Amino acid sequence: MIGFYGKVSILNGKVPTCSSIQQKVDTFLWNRWGVWDGVRNLRHTYATYLVIKGVPINVVKDLVGRTNVSTTIIYLHATEDIKKEAASKMNVALELIEGGKNGASKC
Repeated sequence: MIGFYGKVSILNGKVPTCSSIQQKVDTFLWNRWGVWDGVRNLRHTYATYLVIKGVPINVVKDLVGRTNVSTTIIYLHATEDIKKEAASKMNVALELIEGGKNGASKC
């Protein structure tokens, strides 16, 4: 039986811990869709999107429950990937411009 007492969730008469909730969610995801470690992946996805949207890394650290910025820096890889993609698109645009100057169109 799941119930609520004030602001504390009660599960079978016990107050659940973070790890017990994570284990139950992971077990549910595994049984339902064959996905394991779903809570960790969800946190990783959430943190990655925050970084992509420009949220300061210290704020991301707090929102995902990290105690140290050094463990949060792993999420910065997403911004590097976005920069590489933007640079690639810019190179294509410059090539089109250069091709137009010579009278040859690449369109």
